[in-house]
Amino acid sequence: TSTTTIQAGTGGIALNASGAVAMDSGTQSSGSAAATLNARVGKVTFTGFTTAAGASQKFTITNSLCSTGSAIFVTVANNSAGNDAEMTLLGVQTAAGSFVVCTKNNGPDALDSNVVISFWIFA
Repeated sequence: TSTTTIQAGTGGIALNASGAVAMDSGTQSSGSAAATLNARVGKVTFTGFTTAAGASQKFTITNSLCSTGSAIFVTVANNSAGNDAEMTLLGVQTAAGSFVVCTKNNGPDALDSNVVISFWIFA
């Protein structure tokens, strides 16, 4: 298959003939509700959370590319080890140098594992 690559500095995007998009991204893991990942596209795995059913949880990601007016696409997933936890996105609060992802466990059980937050900072 043929691929078109757009390269800028150390980052870039690749589009292949089947429509798949690949981007340079960063990854990070954190055992607390805060992490630092200075990338426009990234995935942070917050490990070992036990958020109760019906409870809210905020996760702070420090990122030098973020500003108060940033548009950020965010997804939230949980990797439950068996409990019926359903971490859902309530909103994103942007600030200069960081953003806060507000979540809630809408499942009937407490979370028993990790929360994975993926993001793309557009502006």
